Parts: sequence; structure tokens; C-alpha cells
Amino acid sequence: MNDYIKRIKAVYPELMIEDVYPNDNGQNNDVLIINNSLVFRFPKYNKGIVSLIEETKILEHIRGTISIPIPCPTYKSFERLEPGKVFTGYKRIEGKPFWNEHLIKRIP
Repeated sequence: MNDYIKRIKAVYPELMIEDVYPNDNGQNNDVLIINNSLVFRFPKYNKGIVSLIEETKILEHIRGTISIPIPCPTYKSFERLEPGKVFTGYKRIEGKPFWNEHLIKRIP
């Protein structure tokens, strides 16, 4: 986790980091919650880097065109395309995640 914090500070030295904890739900990404208000995702694998770049492009493209809150990648680092260096960060969205098992239980 310390390497991720160092990477964030190297790219965004003005970001004040007071509180950090991991979110262990990520299968393809290591996820940090910073200041209880920001989500930072670091892909674990090279394939995850490609997916994160594509996801970021999609989120930036649809931002402002749909009415529900979506992640807005405010912080990003794609200069060094290797695990531990690539990341995105965005404001945490309140609520609960849509897990497939929750959706399946509600479908009659």
C-alpha cells in the first residue's frame, strides 16, 4: 500500500492524504480509499491496464450525458504502463455496489 501512496504523491504532490485504507473487493485492481472520499484503482496485471484505460475513456465520454452518478476519473496516471504505476482516482460515490448476486435475487 505504501508504494501506491508514494506513486500517487509523485504524480499529484498537492493531494493531501490524511487517511488511507484498502478495499479488498477488487479482483483485477488493488483499491485504496483515501480520505474516505476518493477511490484509487491500481491494476494488478497488464491486461487490467488496458481495461482501465478503455474504461476511463468511456467514463470521460459519457460524463454529463446520463443522470445517474458515475465515476469521474479526476486523477490518472498512464505514463508508465506497468502494474503499480498506472492508476485512476475519482470521488467516491455513496451507495452500495451492484453485485450480480444481488440483482439475480431480485429478478422473479
